[in-house]
Amino acid sequence: MVNQLEVLTQHVNDKQYYYWLHHDLFSTQWWLIVILSALFLFIFYLLVDQQRMVFILLVFFISFVLVGIN
Repeated sequence: MVNQLEVLTQHVNDKQYYYWLHHDLFSTQWWLIVILSALFLFIFYLLVDQQRMVFILLVFFISFVLVGIN
C-alpha cells in the first residue's frame, strides 16, 4: 500500500513538473512578474536612504526569515 502511494505521488509530481515546465515557465505571466519585480527593486534602490541601506536590508531579511518559518 505504501509503495503504491509513493508511485502515485511520484506520478502526480511528474505531471505537475511537466505542466510547470511547458505551460508556466517563460510564459507571458512569468515574464511580467520578472519585469515588475526588477522594476520595483530598481525603484526601491533609487528611493531608499542610501546611508541606512544596511539597516533596511537587515530588517527585510529578518522579516523574510520570520515569515518563511511560519
